[in-house]
Amino acid sequence: MRSSVRTTLLAVAVGCLSSFAHGQVLLSDDWEDGVITDSWHVYGDPQPYLYEGGPARGMYSLNANGDGWYDSGAACLQRFEIQGGLTVEHWLNMHANGEEPQAYHQSGLWHLSDLMPKDFMDGVDGSHDNLPQINYSCESDVSTLSFHLGYMNFHVIDSTPYFGQWTKFTWVIGDDGTIDYFINDELLVSSEAGMAAPLFGTEATLAIRGRSVGTTILNDDTVVFVPPPDYDLTLHEPLPGIAGGPNSFQVSECTFGETVVLKYSLKTGTADIAGCPGIYFELDSPKLVGSAVANYFGDAWITVPIPGVASGLTVHLQAYEKGTCLISNPLEYTFE
Repeated sequence: MRSSVRTTLLAVAVGCLSSFAHGQVLLSDDWEDGVITDSWHVYGDPQPYLYEGGPARGMYSLNANGDGWYDSGAACLQRFEIQGGLTVEHWLNMHANGEEPQAYHQSGLWHLSDLMPKDFMDGVDGSHDNLPQINYSCESDVSTLSFHLGYMNFHVIDSTPYFGQWTKFTWVIGDDGTIDYFINDELLVSSEAGMAAPLFGTEATLAIRGRSVGTTILNDDTVVFVPPPDYDLTLHEPLPGIAGGPNSFQVSECTFGETVVLKYSLKTGTADIAGCPGIYFELDSPKLVGSAVANYFGDAWITVPIPGVASGLTVHLQAYEKGTCLISNPLEYTFE
């Protein structure tokens, strides 16, 4: 009586980019709030700062390039488990603002010890063996994009076509340890199978860093995510789905005789479930809708009045079994 339902989960650690709907979002930052949040450790001289205007994708972009000799950069304080499906999306724009542009920029995952990223970024510890990165270099006579697995440079292309324009880079770790690299959502190259597999279960962080002369390197819309989880229960759209009267919510795939609880919120987020350690609502400060006991067929029907003022209102809902901690897919619904 169990089924898997794949639905978008936004467990956002840094800000929220609602346009990304790939799965469970572990990190999301577009820097549009005008500050570098406490989720990043910044270093270097000059330190990274938010660049306003110019060839920006939005109001602000992150400028993380040093003075030509020494890197400046930003390391995310959050750790990400290396696993199949782990994906990084990162937008980058390198453009000249001088006569002889020279620059080096690196974005990628870094394998850390238990030391804080500050210690690592200051050169005390850390490695990036078999972890995906891109290196974007620009000299007066040659410009390259190199795709790395740790210290191994396994694919190099001419970066001239991407110079001076926003480019989307994506790295995806496959279930078999293959690492795929995409540019503007088109597959460019794949590593051999199993390259990242020995690192599964370990943790890494994301680092953005560089140095330049006569060049500005801008970073924007950075997202780290994993595929959406499998859900045990299925929450269906309400019937009739019209405000101003009773509506029935069906939760299927339930355990006979178990109490099923339905909650709602006006925003996505994360919230603990009492008595269910490690299981979370994908709702912000959820409130109770109602509950019902699952019948012999594995269905729980929760019927509640929906006021007329809810017409046109979008709500986020999710259900769980109180005794087993089985949880449903999150459901977004707008009442007529």
